[in-house]
Amino acid sequence: RACAEPYLADLVEATSLSRQEGTASPALLVGISAGAILAGRRVDTALWKGWDDPAVVSPPRRWDRVRGMDLARGMSFFPHYAEEWAETVKTNRDAPGFESEHVVAIPEAGAYLFFDDDIEAR
Repeated sequence: RACAEPYLADLVEATSLSRQEGTASPALLVGISAGAILAGRRVDTALWKGWDDPAVVSPPRRWDRVRGMDLARGMSFFPHYAEEWAETVKTNRDAPGFESEHVVAIPEAGAYLFFDDDIEAR
C-alpha cells in the first residue's frame, strides 16, 4: 500500500507550505485523513497504525523529524480513531521524544475546530 501521509508531507516540505506565515484574513482548512495530519505539528502520527509504507518517499527520512504545518498551535492529529487504537495512541503519545506533544484523536465522524484562540474537539 502506498503511504499518502509521508508523500504529502514530502510535498508540503518541498513547496515550503509548512513555512507559510498566517493569513491577514480569516481562512478555512478542511483536512481529512492525511490533510488533518499535515495540519498538525507532527506527521509521524500517520505511521502509528502501520498501514502505510513510508519507504515510498525518496530519499528515506526520519518521519519523527518532519514537521506538519502546525496550524493548531502545537496539536498533532490522529484521524480515523476508534477504540481499537486507544493503546496505540497512548503508547506512541507517551514515547520518549513525543511525551510533551498534544495528540488529538479524531474519530471517523469527529472534527477538530479551531477559531483563533478557541479550540474545540467534537
